Amino acid sequence: MGNICSISLSADRIVSRFWDGTTEHANYLRKLPENLVELGTSRERLRELRNDVERKVDIAESEQMQRLDQVQGWLSSVKNLETQVSELIKDGTEEIKKTCLGGCVLGKVERSGLLRTEGPWDVVAERLLSPRVGERPSEATVVGIIGLYGLGGVGKTTLLTQINNAFTKTTHDFDFVIWVTVSRNVNIGKIQDDIWKKIGFCDDRWKSKDRDEKATSIWNVLTEKRFLLLLDDVWERLNLLDVGVPLQNKKNKIVFTTRSEEVCAQMEADEKIKVECLTWTEPWDLFRMKLGEDNLNFHPDIPQLAQVVARVLRFAACANYHQQGHGL
Repeated sequence: MGNICSISLSADRIVSRFWDGTTEHANYLRKLPENLVELGTSRERLRELRNDVERKVDIAESEQMQRLDQVQGWLSSVKNLETQVSELIKDGTEEIKKTCLGGCVLGKVERSGLLRTEGPWDVVAERLLSPRVGERPSEATVVGIIGLYGLGGVGKTTLLTQINNAFTKTTHDFDFVIWVTVSRNVNIGKIQDDIWKKIGFCDDRWKSKDRDEKATSIWNVLTEKRFLLLLDDVWERLNLLDVGVPLQNKKNKIVFTTRSEEVCAQMEADEKIKVECLTWTEPWDLFRMKLGEDNLNFHPDIPQLAQVVARVLRFAACANYHQQGHGL
């Protein structure tokens, strides 16, 4: 009798465990689409964090520092997990059901969350006892340079702004798109700070550097990257080597605006583009596009009033243009 009871209890345990496992498996399958979405989101957040850490490491190494072993270990773990997750998502829902019963998806989500809590660090590198010699800016111009020139008020800055904004709305091959306003009284230090804010971070150590040290730091970072440098309002030749901008990679581009065609020559622009006062059709087409045809035709008086506004705007721009010395 005792043996029969024991067998019965064992059978109950087996059935219970089987039932629990079946229920757990069913829950995995039911939540699999939701878990896959969560896994994709978690992967993107982890990738963004990894990009931030790698950027800090790149900047630190350009400062003759060495990345910490724990940081390198974390980056390797993130890379491995990203590969596994990409392959898992690529397999699709049905293949996941066959291979890992959905449980591995939750495991990857948990692993991704754990890696995000482990990083980032305030310190990603340490100074070497014997710093290696950093490369200093040197002459050799290969980078493509484009100069946009024309008198004030014709829309040079607007055009340069459109170029900048276009790169925020589409994928491209540049690691950095950098905007710097130069102005009449050139301040090399401010230009360097503006560039460094875009490619790194301005801390107390950066602020304590002199101009040559800043130029070397900028050079060491940008030499390894692809960049587009947009310089607005250049009044005279700007020595880019003094700033620390490398000019040896033809894949990099520099576009600047200036009022003087002579400055284009001084900046050794490969291409000079003259920006002139708009014709009547250009501001009118732009006005119509911004206003919209529905609004334009909402009332019969609106088109006539809109043309008056567009003509006034064009007249004001052209008047400013001609007052500064451009002939009719």
